[in-house]
Amino acid sequence: MKRLLIAFLFCLLPSQAFGWMSIIQCGGSTAAVDECAGYLKCQNLEGAGYDHSETWTETVGGTVDEDYTDTILRGAQSLSINDSSGDNLTYSTFTATSPLYFFFRFRPVSMPTGNNSILTIRTATATMAYLSLNGDTGELRGYHGTSYEAAATTLTDGTTYFIWGHYVTGSGADGVLNVWIDTDRTKPASAEITVTNGTSIADPTRIYAIQDNGGQGIYDQILVDDASIGDVPE
Repeated sequence: MKRLLIAFLFCLLPSQAFGWMSIIQCGGSTAAVDECAGYLKCQNLEGAGYDHSETWTETVGGTVDEDYTDTILRGAQSLSINDSSGDNLTYSTFTATSPLYFFFRFRPVSMPTGNNSILTIRTATATMAYLSLNGDTGELRGYHGTSYEAAATTLTDGTTYFIWGHYVTGSGADGVLNVWIDTDRTKPASAEITVTNGTSIADPTRIYAIQDNGGQGIYDQILVDDASIGDVPE
């Protein structure tokens, strides 16, 4: 709430640059509020490469383009991951954290064949939780270790989704994963995915945006925090 209030107050001022924060046409479609203070990770893909001096490491079998402008989800550019051979991904590290909260904007361009992990929460050596998209049905599943639940919303090519997540490390059969999905930046009141019997037992240190099995997806505004993430700024 504090982050949104600050963004609102700046939007009342004339359009101009204030150090690291720039507000441009706050009420228009091109507005992008760079509201990153306090997050463990806040990647808005603005400027050349990755912004906010964050290190993101890419594995490329097809194309990973962090300066993508064909279809922009927010601001002036987005991240496109297009799989044509092997896994295509980009990841960044943070301090081991649980509970962990995350958010990202996602737009399928072409569905994968079968299942495709679109976002993964990991340690350096193992996957703790991930979101899997079935390209044949549009079903989105949230996995906490081997336990999962499917969302009621089915994803389709050409639609932009706003996805929030909440992960809590378990002791073997009590881990938690909640996922909220919408088509605007207002967080829904109820989660579509609720896993309470997750099997992962380590605190994650990495977040991955990933495409495989021939899929292409566009990402933007990737956030990671140790506090709940609510409605996000434009």
